[in-house]
Amino acid sequence: MRASDEAWPERGTAFDHTVGTGPFGLKDHTVVEEVDPPHLLRLKARARPFPSATVTLRLAREGTGTRVTMIEDPAFPLGSIAIGPLGHAAIRVRNAESLRRLKRLAEERETVPGDELPSRRTHAPARDARAGGARRTAGATTRN
Repeated sequence: MRASDEAWPERGTAFDHTVGTGPFGLKDHTVVEEVDPPHLLRLKARARPFPSATVTLRLAREGTGTRVTMIEDPAFPLGSIAIGPLGHAAIRVRNAESLRRLKRLAEERETVPGDELPSRRTHAPARDARAGGARRTAGATTRN
């Protein structure tokens, strides 16, 4: 994350991010489509020129911690077919790494570099429309 709206994670707010590194880094933003604290966060993720995706984070108590499940669906009807098996494998690896980093931050109480994210300009509210498609799921458990 490079910057976020001040009201993040309220519905319609966004954060700026970079996918990849160096000359292969793609800068874009992700918008909150739905939020139901402390159980659900649904995002519309973008990394142009690639198609958008709907990313759902579900949180559930597990023992003394929280299980976070990440589900990513292509945001367009034929997206699952278009990205093919290699695309699905790459998404699964990327999401597993995202959950590993989140787990490390939660368990070690590690701070984000700079502690505070800079504000970004307000982004237009997200649309509610979601397309179907194959789902890729990854999960991690954090301990409080």
